[in-house]
Parts: sequence; structure tokens; C-alpha cells
Amino acid sequence: TMSTLRPFLAVDYYGMGFSEECQCEESEFVRFTDYAASVNDILLKHQIQKFVPVGGLKGTNPALALANLAGPGRVDHVVQIAPLMLPPSAIDYMLNKFIPSIMNPPIKSDGSHLLDVWKDASAAPFGPDGKPDSGTVDLLANEEKTIDFLICRNNGARAKNQQAWVDFNGKIPEAVKSVSRHAQFLFIYATYVDAD
Repeated sequence: TMSTLRPFLAVDYYGMGFSEECQCEESEFVRFTDYAASVNDILLKHQIQKFVPVGGLKGTNPALALANLAGPGRVDHVVQIAPLMLPPSAIDYMLNKFIPSIMNPPIKSDGSHLLDVWKDASAAPFGPDGKPDSGTVDLLANEEKTIDFLICRNNGARAKNQQAWVDFNGKIPEAVKSVSRHAQFLFIYATYVDAD
């Protein structure tokens, strides 16, 4: 049990989850540093002075940007769950192949684009055999992931999030160095990783 109750605030990136869409052109995106500034404004509006930024996968990057922006006195701890950083070859792939491939994706007449998302093991509750877990809670989580993907697919948020990730990638080492001067990091990695 926790000895101290702590407020919890979760903010999705623009166009993801229940957040508003980015009001920008197709080729534009919101940088993670700008997104962190918006989240910081929300925290200050709700009089949250001290907090622990938590992020998973690509979400570790805006959490890191927020910790760096808020600085000492406000952030003493940062939680990074399976943080991601791209090597140079991956940046080239993201910019020249992957991001262009996910912009304006086609809707397939047989609906297989929906099933492809359902079967995608990334950020979904999958067991060690690489197949979806059949527990009710896990199936609901996978359904939420699928619906969220469709929302992001239709508003361009998925491509914009990828662009923001690539943009912030080179800033990660300096941000970690800066934040580590005033905060402790907890890095969490899964014991099982699907290699497919």
C-alpha cells in the first residue's frame, strides 16, 4: 500500500487517445519539447508543483522533455518504461520510408486493415507465445489499442508522433545528462520481448 496519496494526471499526445488533434498542416507536427511545455502549463494550472514524469516506449521521450523543462525542485524522479532511441540508420528509415508509408493509409474493402491492427503485438497485451491473451481485461486493452490506432490513423496523429520522436531523438543524451543532475531515473524493461 502507498503511504502517501499522489495525484495522477495523464495527457495524451495531440490526436492520440482522447486528446485534441494537432491544428497543423499535414507536414507539420508538435515537437516533444513544445508538447512538454503544454503539459507543464496544465500541471501549473492544477497547482501540481512536484511530480514524477512516467513514460512508456516513445512516451519516454516527452516525459524526459517534461522532466528537463520542469527542472530541479519539481522533478526528483523519472520513470522510463522500455525507452526507445533510434540509431542513425533507423532515423533515415523513419524519415524516408516508414513515416511516408503511414500517411494517408488506405482502407481495405475486406476490413483487413482492422485485423492487422488487432494482431499488432506492439503496445498490446500479448503472451509469451506472441498471440493475444484471452483474458477479458487484456482483450479490452487490445480493443482500446485498435480503436485508438484508427482514430490516430484518420487524423494523421500517428505520423506526427513518429516525426516528433525522430526530431527529439538527438536531444535524448543531453536531456538525460541534464535531468540526471537533479533526478533519479528508474528504467524498466520487460523480461520478454517479441522479436517479430
